[in-house]
Amino acid sequence: MMKKILIVCGEHSGDVYASYLAEKLLATGNFQIYAMGGHALEKAGARIIETIYDTAEVGFSEVVSKIPALYKKMSRLIKFCEQQNIDGVILTDFPDFNLRFAQKIRDKGIKTRIFYYIPPQVWLWRKNRIKVIKKLIDKTFLMYPFEKEIYGRNKVNHAYYGHPLMERLRLRDESSVKDMIGFMPGSRDKVFFKMSGIFRAVIEELSSKYPHFSLGIAVAGEKQQAYLRELLQGFNITFYTSAELLQKARAVVVASGTASLEAAVSGTPAVFVYKVSPVTFFIAHKIIGMNYGSLPNILLKKRVIPELLQKRCSKNDIIKEIDKLLGNFEILSKIHKDYTEIRELLGGGSVTLKIAEDIEKCLKI
Repeated sequence: MMKKILIVCGEHSGDVYASYLAEKLLATGNFQIYAMGGHALEKAGARIIETIYDTAEVGFSEVVSKIPALYKKMSRLIKFCEQQNIDGVILTDFPDFNLRFAQKIRDKGIKTRIFYYIPPQVWLWRKNRIKVIKKLIDKTFLMYPFEKEIYGRNKVNHAYYGHPLMERLRLRDESSVKDMIGFMPGSRDKVFFKMSGIFRAVIEELSSKYPHFSLGIAVAGEKQQAYLRELLQGFNITFYTSAELLQKARAVVVASGTASLEAAVSGTPAVFVYKVSPVTFFIAHKIIGMNYGSLPNILLKKRVIPELLQKRCSKNDIIKEIDKLLGNFEILSKIHKDYTEIRELLGGGSVTLKIAEDIEKCLKI
């Protein structure tokens, strides 16, 4: 009998990562997969029972408006688990929702195995969540090797096979790089619409400053692409997938943590730009003590790529950093050296296949 799996994610990056795993699980012929997800999971073959198009938010104050809708989704998911006798639940990122969902499953006495794929970054902040994970999660699949010590010390059942990006993105061939500047505005609507005006101003400036350069942009959804096509009318700009853009662009401007890590894996010099609410920024930097916003900088605990946050996220400052990435070979050499260290940190390939096989064993298939 086929096992029933429910995958739960809450934003575009989680949807993409979960789709990699869904593909491997479905290829075995042993699973039916349902999901709270988006286009990527649907394309992979999962049956979408709840969408994520209204769930993704970035920070502490931004998420408040979504709470009622999220609780309704959670209630429907719990009822679905009860009615369908789900054999396994795979939580993907989205920790504030997913850990509460796991608690509800346990409180209801639903007999299912719970796995965490792309777990909370307990090594970065809110470290007490490791105790919640230990209590609620049957097995956690880690993304970074240094997490093994934390999970092992806390006696949490875990496995580490590497980061799934390493099997989906390749280090670019420098001979394929064009005179192109790329933009990756991210998938979260609030960030996307907040940043789009700045991106337009930068694109306008670059069009006149570097007339021989082409411009490329990668966006997650059709709604965002339609909005940008209208916003950027009159500019010669081409739309790509993120993987295509990272292979071609000489430098990219990124506005999400996932995109910053994709740039590092691909070997593409990047500028990280971000604006959040003052409350979110204050909590992250003053209370939690986060020194960086981009994943390359967080992972190596130093400035790997330039970050322009809040007031520094301006047209002039972005242009200055792009100028450096296009012409300062000393800066580029340092970035590439740090990128090599990050790729080594993230492990090898076949990550999602190994995780899928582990889940099969856990479910005794």
